[in-house]
Parts: sequence; C-alpha cells; structure tokens
Amino acid sequence: MLSKVNTAALYGLNAMPVVVETDITRGMPGFYIVGLADVTIKEARERIRSAIINSGYEFPVERIVINISPADIRKKGSYFDLPMAMGILADTRQIMTDDLESWCFIGELSLDGRLKRVNGVLSMLTALKENSDGCDIKKIVIPSGNAKEAGLVADLDIYYADRLSEVLNHFNMKCRMCRVKPWKISDVKDERENIYPDFYDVKGQEAAKRAIMVAASGGHGLLMTGSPSTGKTMLAERIPNIMPKLNFDEILEITRVYSVSGRLSESNQLVTQRPFRRPHHRITGTSLIGGGMTPVPGEITLANKGVLFLDELGEFNRNVIDLLRQPLEEKKIDISRLGNKYTYPADFLLVAATNPCKCGYYGDAERECTCSAGEVERYRNKISGPIMDRIDLHIRLHNIKYEEYRNAESLDSKEMRKRIETAREIQDERFQNTSIRVNAQMNIKLLEKYVSLGKYEEDFLQSAYINYKLNPRTLTKIKKVARTVADLRQSDAVEFMDLSEAIQYREDGLR
Repeated sequence: MLSKVNTAALYGLNAMPVVVETDITRGMPGFYIVGLADVTIKEARERIRSAIINSGYEFPVERIVINISPADIRKKGSYFDLPMAMGILADTRQIMTDDLESWCFIGELSLDGRLKRVNGVLSMLTALKENSDGCDIKKIVIPSGNAKEAGLVADLDIYYADRLSEVLNHFNMKCRMCRVKPWKISDVKDERENIYPDFYDVKGQEAAKRAIMVAASGGHGLLMTGSPSTGKTMLAERIPNIMPKLNFDEILEITRVYSVSGRLSESNQLVTQRPFRRPHHRITGTSLIGGGMTPVPGEITLANKGVLFLDELGEFNRNVIDLLRQPLEEKKIDISRLGNKYTYPADFLLVAATNPCKCGYYGDAERECTCSAGEVERYRNKISGPIMDRIDLHIRLHNIKYEEYRNAESLDSKEMRKRIETAREIQDERFQNTSIRVNAQMNIKLLEKYVSLGKYEEDFLQSAYINYKLNPRTLTKIKKVARTVADLRQSDAVEFMDLSEAIQYREDGLR
C-alpha cells in the first residue's frame, strides 16, 4: 500500500507544497528516505521510530521507503518528521485515512512523541494559502509552539497539538485537536515606551532631534557625525520609540523573517515592535546582507521595517559598507546559490554614527585633534562617496554647554511621535493605491507631481546645485527631504524654507 501525506518545504523566505510518499513492503527491514533530503531529514528515522512506539503505536519491521516529492529539489529541516510519521501510520492502517489527502502536517518529533516548534511555519502556511486553488489541502496540523504565529494567516483551518498521540487520537475520532484562533491587530499592546528609552533623556541636541523627526517621517537615511559623548548613540537607540505603530501586513512580514531565521520562541512567537539592529563594526558582508551555503537573512533583513544602526561607521570595513548600495536603493537583496535565487526584504531606516576622525576630536571647539591631515582624510575616505550620496541627512553634533544642559526644554518621544504620525498620515493619503509608503521611495514621476516649485525656489535650488557641485541623485534626495519637511508643518506646497532645511542636512556630507 502507498500513502501520500501533504506538507511544505522552505526556500529562503518562501515555501512550496510538498508530498511525502510512503511505501511499506515485505523484505529485509530498512528505513530509506529519498528525494534529495539532507542529513537532518535522514536522521529523522530514529526520531520517528521512538516517537511512534512511545505514543503507544507499532512501528513496522519491514522495508520502508519514503520519497519527498518533487524529488529534484533539495530539502532540509526537521519539520518533515510529523508528515513522515503520519505516512507510516496511514500505510500500516493504524489511523483512519478517509480524508488524509485534504490534510497537511508540519512538525518536529522528539523521542517521547512530543511535537516541537519549528522555524518558518508562517512562510509555509502563507504558501499553502496562496496555492489553495491548485491543491486539495483544507486543514493543517502544526505544533502548539507555533500556534500564535499561525494565527496571522487567515482563511485556513489550522489545528495544533502538543504530542503525536493527540494528532492520532483526532484521526481515530477519540479526541479532537484544538484549532488556532485568528490573530487581530487590536490584540497588539503598544509597549514601545516600555521597551525603548525616551528622547526626553537627551538634554539639548534639539537640532539633531529635528533631523531625526525628518528621517523617521519620510524614511530618509541619517548620518550623525560628532565627537565622543555628544549623544549619537543615545539618539539612535530612541528612534524606534517615535516610529509609527506597525500595521498588520508589517507584523506579518517581520514575523515571517524572524520565523525563518529561527529567532522566535514559544514565549515570543510574534514580532509586534519595530526591529532595532545594531551590528558590530567587525561584521562580515555575509552577516550584514545575508547569504551562506544555505542562504539565511542578514542584518539588513532582520532590520526590515525597523532601524539598522551602524555605530562607529568609520570603523567598518569599507567593502562591507559598500554592500549596502543596492539594498538602500531597491529595498531588497537578491542572493543566488546553487542555481537558486533568494530574495529578502531590506526596507530599513539606515541610521549611522561616526567620529570625525580616528581620535574623535577633529573640528571640536574644546579639545584639540591629535590626528594629522592625512589621517583625517583616510578616516573620512573609509566611507565611500556612493554611500554618502545614498544617505539623505548628514548632521554634525557638538558638545552642549552646561547652561544649555541645565535649562534645556527637551522634546519627549510622545510629542515627536505625534508629529511623525501626522506626517505619515499625509503620505499615506498621498500614496494610496500605490506600493510607495514614504517620501524617500518616490520616483521621478511622483517627485515632479508632489514637489512643484515656484520660480524663487527653482532659482534657489539652481544656485545650490552649482555652488555645492551637486549631482542629479543628490538633487533628487534634497527634493524628497524638502517634501518631508513640508509634511511636518502640514503644508501642501514645498517652499524656500523647506528646501533650505533640506540643503542644510546635506552640507556636512558635501564638504
């Protein structure tokens, strides 16, 4: 007898339906798994044997052949344990199989028959939902440790269980499994203020806070340059606290990435806050953008819809930093391995901080720089021109005076967040029915439509283009930033003051 059990296989962030075929025949006892399965799948033989026996069922002492179809695509992962076990039990008539082909099974088995959570369930469920018209799968079984993330996928009949015996009892009509409850955006508690520190703690540096509001409102990259202890890191760490709350689609996308990356747990099955990633300056290119023999998401993908903070940018390997060129423009990264192409999202807000030189005090009003002119130049040249061009806002931070520190009326995160959310609402209305969400993503056609300048503003921009020796890319970014500045003051028109502020944010990068 031949049994067929449905499951799914991961490929990067995507997945595809897979069929596990089981054939048990008389002959020399053996357990063979074919279909380009990796070591993890082949090691499942012992897990499955012990799990079936310890669940109170019989393991056949015959020749067992399991084929994972399609057989021409490589497969890996422990989530094939449950479908293979179900195939063996169906083939030996130990469970009722009347509607088995309408079910899909995902899960790893422990030796005592417990179902353990697996990575990538959200991607597999999404793929099964998208392929629902082309297959007969109506119901899905997953481990209870994946139940909460599974609730993000609507319109699927999903069940969860703690043990293999619970699944078998369901099919033998002894006891029904529990169904996954759909998850709603209203279930999310806004815990940003409990997770991230408040901008109120940063006394002074109001100009830097203003630049951060512009960056967060329009999705513009930000580079902060300043001497040690001017507050660069403090400012960056507070940015997620003022960014708009995640919507349902963003939570789904981020959780999917973290699920595939193995960064979720039974106690933390959903990502409901914007990520804040802070890689060390010794990071490799593969760890930053993703890849490896079996491609995995890198830091730029883990920062998707959140903040990627590169502290001490001047200490990073220049070749590693230059890998950000494509992701900053395209908001995704394409990786090819063994003839397969993997695409990972990389829609992050880049925030970088650097000292002006190796000693950190070049241009400081209070402390003298000990670097030579050549050392300063070499340090600044570690950040290439193309990367500088792709960062929209460049600001210089200085140490604040004692009087300014004592008398500072500091903006707090709540007030900053309110202004940013208002600007984002304007952009949501502007870009409705398009794939664009923020001003930084505008193409030339949209830029011409939404940044209409008067003669005085055009003359001013022309003068800046000539004096600062700008290029078309930089000019485009200035217009986008000016559009965001105008949105912050809730103006439909981009005026001289908006352009002036936008150019001011480029001055340090143009020196």
